[in-house]
Amino acid sequence: MFASPQVNFTWLERPAIRYPDGIYLIRTTSQTFPNLIYHFGVMIVGSWLGRLGYSDLHPLIFDLIDSGPRRVFCEEFGSIEVLGQVSQRHEPDAIQRLQFAFRRMGNWTIENNCEHRARHVTEGHGQSLQLQTGLLVGGVLAFCILSDN
Repeated sequence: MFASPQVNFTWLERPAIRYPDGIYLIRTTSQTFPNLIYHFGVMIVGSWLGRLGYSDLHPLIFDLIDSGPRRVFCEEFGSIEVLGQVSQRHEPDAIQRLQFAFRRMGNWTIENNCEHRARHVTEGHGQSLQLQTGLLVGGVLAFCILSDN
């Protein structure tokens, strides 16, 4: 009689999304206000991680939050959406801005949230499109409410 071998399926993993080497502006849905507000970060994949002193085997997300910057794996950050990739020509500048952000993280202000910081690193200028949209919508609502009186 054949002995049934025990099968261990622990080696099976969900296939990971593979990103080309580079620096990315990413976002995920906020845990505080899901589907309403996004949380932004900078994802680095590949050789730049090695140059920064990290293993380049797994992408890292640099989470520029008000309590201080932190490095996390993609799985810890949440389901990510890639908004853009820094061109290779501008990668050294983005790395300099990231290092500067890590040294000079201040307290959260409405003018300096996670989107501002992530966009500053990846695009060279800080702005928050979701904040601008929120202020515009709030202004329109306030105008409508005040004009009815």
